[in-house]
Amino acid sequence: MTLEFTVEVNGVDELVAKLEAIPAIWDEESRKAMILSQHLVEAEAKTLVPRVTERLASSISPGRVTKFGPELTGAVGTRVHYAPYVEYGTGLYGPKHRLIRPTTKKAMKFKIGGKTFIRRTTKGMEPRPYMAPALEASKEGVKRLFERAVENLLHRLGGRR
Repeated sequence: MTLEFTVEVNGVDELVAKLEAIPAIWDEESRKAMILSQHLVEAEAKTLVPRVTERLASSISPGRVTKFGPELTGAVGTRVHYAPYVEYGTGLYGPKHRLIRPTTKKAMKFKIGGKTFIRRTTKGMEPRPYMAPALEASKEGVKRLFERAVENLLHRLGGRR
């Protein structure tokens, strides 16, 4: 003997609609968090960058926010050609750890503070990092921005307030 019965569950359609809405809402909320994160890192970098002129500091800006599958990427940087030399150093102090030598002449001629120097080699410039420390200093703030994005998503779905 078999007994049959029917159960009607209320709210399933609403649940399915909310679940289907999650990706679009998360894309929007996470993009907002990334843009705010970029501005946070930008502001920190501008406080840390060494200043001889304002050119390098004023050139620091956020780039595009891009999405590749589930990965969201935001960049902060500068197009000033000497920025990597400031961040990473040059010569003995830079990534190659070797003296700087002229490539087409016997000696190099350069000015520092209005004084002219002629040298066969130079040790280079010590690094004065500003971008990496800015990113490190911003990590907790970035984390909070993305936590807020999760809270916003839940709020928009009718969950936590």
